[in-house]
Amino acid sequence: NPEGYLPVSQKSAMNWYLAIGRKDLALESFATYARRLPHMARILVFDPHFEALRCEPGYRDTLVALKVDAVPTASQCGAGA
Repeated sequence: NPEGYLPVSQKSAMNWYLAIGRKDLALESFATYARRLPHMARILVFDPHFEALRCEPGYRDTLVALKVDAVPTASQCGAGA
């Protein structure tokens, strides 16, 4: 079983992880998607379904890896973000 293999798409996995309250796994799935198919993962940055991830630790790291400048501002994420 290859590392990070899922029987569903990365996007579907991210949706399921968010539905069960596992933002950590959704972020891990997003990072995997970004490594494997960056051209496709960039689309998810602008998908409103993943709004809940935008202020999570690690999200910005994936954006940097994807070379996307759509980072949330500190006011959107609260103090310390």
